[in-house]
Amino acid sequence: MYPGATETAFVTLDLFGLALLAGLGAAWLWLTPRRIPHVHAAFPRLGLLFGIALAAVFIGGVFDLLMRTAALADLPLREAWRMVPRVLAGSDYGTFWILRTAVLAVLLLLWLWWRSPPAPVRSAVAVAAVLIAFTVSATGHAGEDGPFGVLAISNTLHVTAGCLWGGMVLAYAFGVAPHMRGGRVPPAPVAESAAHLSTLAGLALAVVLATGIYNAWMLVGSVQALWTTDYGRLLLLKLLFVAGMMSAGFYNRYFAVPAIQAWSRPPHLAPAADAPLGRFQKLLRADAAIFLVILVCAAALGNTTPAAHL
Repeated sequence: MYPGATETAFVTLDLFGLALLAGLGAAWLWLTPRRIPHVHAAFPRLGLLFGIALAAVFIGGVFDLLMRTAALADLPLREAWRMVPRVLAGSDYGTFWILRTAVLAVLLLLWLWWRSPPAPVRSAVAVAAVLIAFTVSATGHAGEDGPFGVLAISNTLHVTAGCLWGGMVLAYAFGVAPHMRGGRVPPAPVAESAAHLSTLAGLALAVVLATGIYNAWMLVGSVQALWTTDYGRLLLLKLLFVAGMMSAGFYNRYFAVPAIQAWSRPPHLAPAADAPLGRFQKLLRADAAIFLVILVCAAALGNTTPAAHL
């Protein structure tokens, strides 16, 4: 049976926040041009996106706690809050939930203390994204054989790489690119930044595909189950949108980014005439919309019994 819309919506929110965290870590460490003085003050939207990410992961995590508590205690969702302390104190899920909440609390304190984060804080965001992805895997279908089993580790890599892939698109399209247009940033750093995004996205995609094949083999069980079970059909739907995002990434890498690089080389137009960057930003926003649909599919899969378990 397909999961309910409410459960899917809140898990999607949780994954969206995790993707933003991963993308922001990448943006702060690799995607913002290094040649710009006071680089983080030059991209104020990244701080706003960081706050949105923290809120999304916290709200999604609270609802997931209530949903798991209701399932464990066999209670309606509206009554589950009474059993939350027992679940937190007496279950492996509670331990991992406390871990992810502690990570979020540390990130919140760092965000409130440093609005323009120094290098250690930027690295902490990237590490936090991996830790939260680990807790997602350890408490999901992949963690049923233990949080450090091969499937759980593979799924942690899959979730981390997938969130990095899409999160970079979100962070760049809505946090980086808007502040590089109109001549605010010289053309050469713009081209370098776009190339870094394309290269890192390609590496993340390679990890997504490798771990996704293994996960599907373990959780689907057979080729026939892809179209005879709810889990398999949801997976096929997700793969359809993944293929769409891959196609957009292919176009960006071999057409959009080279156009930006050609624009950046002298003799080039005035920095304000940044039509290639504007087209790249629009493509990334369309890519981001596809990624949000992929997150919905992933959330639904997380709340659906794997075909191999039926």
